[in-house]
Amino acid sequence: MVTIHIDFTDNTEVSYIEGLELLKNDSSASFSTNCLSFFVTKSYTKYPSDNVVIIDKCGKYVDRNELMSNKNNTYIDRHMREGHNIYKMLIADVFTWKQPHKIKE
Repeated sequence: MVTIHIDFTDNTEVSYIEGLELLKNDSSASFSTNCLSFFVTKSYTKYPSDNVVIIDKCGKYVDRNELMSNKNNTYIDRHMREGHNIYKMLIADVFTWKQPHKIKE
């Protein structure tokens, strides 16, 4: 799974080239990055990842597999398909971000 830190860093992120090399060798590779270019549907990339999650500093997130599953309208009120350019949709701020899960004490 690729985890994209959108507005923060924890110094564990890899570069775009390093991420591509990891995915080239294993589509289930797990790493974090600050590069939004990994947030695409599988038809838009040569080396697709099993899943991509974008997370912000407050813990809100967008999960690509959930977004593309169309099982609920959590992120957007429209039917999603592989042909959508979800990277451009992210930049246009059309998604409703999910709140982080609260841990009960």
